[in-house]
Amino acid sequence: MTLDLGVRFDYYEGKGSIRENQNFANRFGYLNTTDIDGLSVVLPRLSFKWRAADSLTVRGGLGRFSGGSPNVWVSNSFSNDGVINGSVTLNGPIAVPTTPDPASGNWVPDAALTALSGQAPDGPVNALSPDFKIPTTWKANLGVAYETDLPFLGKDWLLSADLLYNSLENTPFWFDARCPDPVAVAPDGRGIYDCRNRGPEALVVGSADKGNSTLIALSAKKDWETPVGDVGLFTSYTYADVNDIGYGTSSTASSNYSDTALFDFQKPRTGNSNFGVEHLFKIRLDWEKELFEGYATKASLFGTRRPGQPYSYTFEEDNNCVFDVGGGRCPREGAMDDAGHLFYVPTGPDDPRFAATSFGGNAAQQQAFFDYIANSELAQYRGGIAERNGDASRWQTSIDLRLQQQLPGIMKGHKTFLFMDIENLSNLLNSDWGAAERTRYEYERRVASARIVNGQFEYFNLRNPSAIANKEVLNQSFWQMQFGVKYAF
Repeated sequence: MTLDLGVRFDYYEGKGSIRENQNFANRFGYLNTTDIDGLSVVLPRLSFKWRAADSLTVRGGLGRFSGGSPNVWVSNSFSNDGVINGSVTLNGPIAVPTTPDPASGNWVPDAALTALSGQAPDGPVNALSPDFKIPTTWKANLGVAYETDLPFLGKDWLLSADLLYNSLENTPFWFDARCPDPVAVAPDGRGIYDCRNRGPEALVVGSADKGNSTLIALSAKKDWETPVGDVGLFTSYTYADVNDIGYGTSSTASSNYSDTALFDFQKPRTGNSNFGVEHLFKIRLDWEKELFEGYATKASLFGTRRPGQPYSYTFEEDNNCVFDVGGGRCPREGAMDDAGHLFYVPTGPDDPRFAATSFGGNAAQQQAFFDYIANSELAQYRGGIAERNGDASRWQTSIDLRLQQQLPGIMKGHKTFLFMDIENLSNLLNSDWGAAERTRYEYERRVASARIVNGQFEYFNLRNPSAIANKEVLNQSFWQMQFGVKYAF
């Protein structure tokens, strides 16, 4: 048995300082100047490899890992301190010139400049919570590799099975500090927030021990020597159950707060990840032969099959915040414009959470709403809240081909390789094959708007099915071909 033990220590040091915003400190009781400077994390690791028998190898490990989080998340606190940026609202008609300012390339009304120059800076703020910690992941894995003969399939197969479990610690999440806790309860039990009259937007990054994933991978590998050349086969299947809290999909704080459909934007809650692929099948076929003595000719075929991008059903909250006091256009409007709250799906007209005044009390429109639910994936969520990323776009199959020919080099020992790659070969053979489509980023299907009236959801503005589906065809749906030369020495 081989046993490896180790420990890594990461210490973070930052240069520069964040401008202190006293308005922020007065409102929320802590400074906006928290940085990662001085933070540290201990990362122990253990792994082993055991040759249990001549044909059986067992391997595994346990460790804590960190890294990969973009530094731009920290830089937001420097660039959005509320001291060097401010805002003012002008009402009424504004005469906009046909050409921008020649010096800056922009144009700002004189009235706005005058108003800004006469007020103390008090702009939007991005900050790290005083409790922010470095994100880490505990990883545990166990695997076996078994060499065996298979009846009718030949000798010397290599069969492998691996189990990987990840547990996330100190996962970053963004919240609006103006309204950290709900002030009321919505008909479906979610919180209602009041961010009104509490100053400019204040997005803070906190830490939560939430998120986990389990992956199971099975694979088989076999090589054959045949009169027509050497043939290799590799095939695998991976099952993945990936759960996260959904934040951190972008570079700016506002996008990280809002660019994922969520149960509650203020309170992190685990759900199906945007990046999870529940089932993944792969196959690779290789063929190699020296058609010219000393120079190998190779052909490789790669195939994958997987479900499409997961997506969520949400409320349409453009100019209509559902879970904010007052509804309509609310202080968190920017967030609701991006990705809305997960949709509450009523059971029918008699659902106690469904207002009879929905769709203006129009019976035909109400029936169209329930017909859409009955004939869509929403039917499985009736009487509850649609699951985050509970559904996925159609399955995708992709086949790629590589052809390679080895040739002599200029000098002894040098080699030249000519190759041709065809991505999505199936689409080259048939334009109807190999298509990959998905629900557009932020991977949400906005169903209808709603407001809360007398403890019930009053729905309105059911969108048409095409607008709800929000589909796009990806570039990878089309075949691509490339030629290349590689010279090795």
